[in-house]
Amino acid sequence: MHDAAGPEGRGLMDAGAGAAESERPGNGRDLWYADRATRLAAARDALAGIEAAHRDPARRPPVPPLVREHGPSACGHDELPQPVPYGLTPGDDAADPPRTLPDRRVPERAGLATLEYAVVDVETTGGSGAFGHRVTEVGIVCVSGTGEFRGELRSLVNPRRPIPAAVRRLTRISQAMVDAAPLFAEVAEAIQAVLRGRVLVAHNAGFDWRFLRGELELCRRRVPSRARLCTVRMARRLVPEVRSRSLDALCRYFGIPNEARHRAWGDARATAALLIRLIERAEERAAPTLEDLRVLLRPAGPRPRRRSALPRSMEWA
Repeated sequence: MHDAAGPEGRGLMDAGAGAAESERPGNGRDLWYADRATRLAAARDALAGIEAAHRDPARRPPVPPLVREHGPSACGHDELPQPVPYGLTPGDDAADPPRTLPDRRVPERAGLATLEYAVVDVETTGGSGAFGHRVTEVGIVCVSGTGEFRGELRSLVNPRRPIPAAVRRLTRISQAMVDAAPLFAEVAEAIQAVLRGRVLVAHNAGFDWRFLRGELELCRRRVPSRARLCTVRMARRLVPEVRSRSLDALCRYFGIPNEARHRAWGDARATAALLIRLIERAEERAAPTLEDLRVLLRPAGPRPRRRSALPRSMEWA
């Protein structure tokens, strides 16, 4: 077990000290013990160099456009999705790219059926951005509170780092697929436009939110959506008869097929259909507005303290 002084007891190290000590330019071990501002500054410097090299026409691979149409594409989406995800109804502009809404705060007292939602799912190279992991695919499905499909935005993303073998097997996203994909900075503006004015929804929203916020911060952009919902928390309170709150278990319970499990666009489509079922449950539980839903999802009592595996004092060590 390492203490606060670092793995070798040398104390907190910055990016410059780590780079000077190691000849490998990609060694970020010493940044694990740095504060968030230091890690973010180092990542921005690295991103600036990557983008400068990526802008060189001689080194830049051909970049396919964002995938907004249905069907196979150069981004590696070999599957042929249905025009409208299961459980949703086609809206007036379902065949068009998701329209941009005004950048305003989502009213808390607005009815759940009157709001617009952006259901987000991301695939990544690993479990934490603090260790340098990046996004490899983004899927956003826009729906209304009544279940009308407003369109979707989906694209592979070049993480500019290798994808671990275990992640490749799980997501079926190969290194060749992302090497030909655009950088996140190139799709950030489109993602901002889709999120603007909508409630951001995700299954286990903390994971997707942290990666999305981190990528946008690296691009010096902000996440426009100020309201967020997590379908895991919603299911915990609204579907108590289901013990597991995993996406697979909830989709089986509601009979929702997943067109591409562990792919961002497939999980986002399944989560969008799940969201509509949960909104119907919330209205049945007398929570017709966003404010009422937040009150319903609030924990009933104080959260229990988590017991630590560490000794309480050195006397017990």
